Amino acid sequence: MLSKIINILNTCILKSGAMRAELLPGDFLDTLERAEKINIRTLHQQLKQKALTQQALTV
Repeated sequence: MLSKIINILNTCILKSGAMRAELLPGDFLDTLERAEKINIRTLHQQLKQKALTQQALTV
């Protein structure tokens, strides 16, 4: 249920064109689990940036 709500919110954010952080299910965890989720978020963002960089270099 929570993941469905997050997907809806992320879809609305993307449609609005606003540059906001993407919501992840881990955003709603307690603080002990949040640190691990932040690391996963950081890795996810790094992978996106790496893909964009590689795409720019190949053009």
